[in-house]
Amino acid sequence: RLTGEAAGLSIPDGSEMLYLDQLTPDSELQVRDWTGHRIPMHAVPSGHVVLANEPELLDQVIAASLPRFAAHTLTDPDALRQRLELVRTQQYAWAFEEFADGLNSVAAAVRNDAGKVIAALHVYGPASRFPGDRNADELGELVRGTADKIRID
Repeated sequence: RLTGEAAGLSIPDGSEMLYLDQLTPDSELQVRDWTGHRIPMHAVPSGHVVLANEPELLDQVIAASLPRFAAHTLTDPDALRQRLELVRTQQYAWAFEEFADGLNSVAAAVRNDAGKVIAALHVYGPASRFPGDRNADELGELVRGTADKIRID
């Protein structure tokens, strides 16, 4: 509601993220509902927040291959590792048209009581308006702060 964009929850499933649910705002321009789909972790920020915290899984993902989904998909292992260093510092991840052309998204980790990443909260919208003139770092902090409040048993 605070972002005016679609928001969802996904969980790690092997080397992919399984999108569990999505809330979509009432807007003329809608984004696709990814509920029920699995997307490779390297291509989406929800996967980046998992990979940034799971070095062994990152090595497996890189060893398997990094297929391209859009013009800006991270397919270079060094570039992905560099991105994940930033994610570890910021505690959120942005992707600008990396999984699908015209789609931007931001995600933050949902952790259990022991601090293990068990899910990701993600917000995404059309690149034409998200983040638009809003500050991307402020939106990332908003998503991170909200993800920190989520408790999953």
